[in-house]
Amino acid sequence: MNLCFLSWNVRGLGRREKVRAVSKKIRDSKARIVFLQETKLDAQKLSTIKRIGGRRLREVVVSSASRAAGGLVTLWDDKVFTAEKSIVCERVVIIIGTLVEEKLRIGLCNVYAPNVQSERREYWSFLKEAMASVEAPIIMGGDFNAIRSWEEKFGASSLCPSMRAFDEFIVESGLVDLPLKDGIYTWMRGGNTNSASRLDRFLVPPEIVDRWPSIGQFCLTRSLSDHNLILLRVEKGKRGPQPFKYFDFWADDPCYTDIVKSTIDNCSERGVADLLKKIKLKSKDWVKQKRLKEEASVADVEERIAVLESRAVTDTNSKEVWEEIKAFRTSLWDLNRKEEREWLQKSRLKWFQEGDKNTKFFHMTASLRRSCNSI
Repeated sequence: MNLCFLSWNVRGLGRREKVRAVSKKIRDSKARIVFLQETKLDAQKLSTIKRIGGRRLREVVVSSASRAAGGLVTLWDDKVFTAEKSIVCERVVIIIGTLVEEKLRIGLCNVYAPNVQSERREYWSFLKEAMASVEAPIIMGGDFNAIRSWEEKFGASSLCPSMRAFDEFIVESGLVDLPLKDGIYTWMRGGNTNSASRLDRFLVPPEIVDRWPSIGQFCLTRSLSDHNLILLRVEKGKRGPQPFKYFDFWADDPCYTDIVKSTIDNCSERGVADLLKKIKLKSKDWVKQKRLKEEASVADVEERIAVLESRAVTDTNSKEVWEEIKAFRTSLWDLNRKEEREWLQKSRLKWFQEGDKNTKFFHMTASLRRSCNSI
């Protein structure tokens, strides 16, 4: 499943430049559910909010800012998540619904905790009561304005009561604070007194971790805000070693045939297996070097031919131009022939002699073969 959440304290969306930067970051992250904090917008500015979400994130719930401060916005793709009801408060937005593909009922909690230490204990108690009223696992994300340990703050060396209170809230709520990758701190203030802390995070229930063991949270660059983006997503499994594939059209290249011949001549070891291993290594190196040269694509050659033909019509001395066009046409045929032979060999079908790679049929055959081979 394409499970991807984003949380970001944007520090205001009053300027057009900020709106454009936030929209681009959300689009590039490919997040389907977005938590924004400190938007400093009210619910009436839906045009600005919808511009941020773009075409994908069409559903929105807004907690208006208070006196041009605070403000929460939760955006999501209705093809990924369908909402049943929402709870909107000044510093909390909870949406209860279902993940469409997994048919899993969950709650989404967008958090912007108070910056005043004396108000946080009451806020943690309120959050626990709100979570208890939701009969579903809750994914919580946002700016908590608190750290769990002294390692999460630059320059800190000991625990304080606010750290213990936040840590107790996480433990008592039964949530999991996944390790942050690609970063240590999520907020930074420069100037005369440098300061950095990990204030932003996602807290997920154990049910989500059990269902998606490869889920993790990542720290992205902060753009125009002083807070970094936090991305919660399921990591795709790494591909194992790929088998070596030899393509017939390699033999048409004189350089490759020379490499194979020299490898055979210089091979002093006995046995066909050892010889094939050496040819395999040499072939891999040759393919890598050829890719680094960045050969022209079919589209590039076709565009070049079109430019030359336009020039040949108006040029009085067009003999050289036509010679160049002839050379490019030869190259175009070679590229198309190479592409077709590669497709034909990949397809492994007997009827390939007809010259049609028939992509739809190829994929259907591959799917049937995969279903038969699966255990």
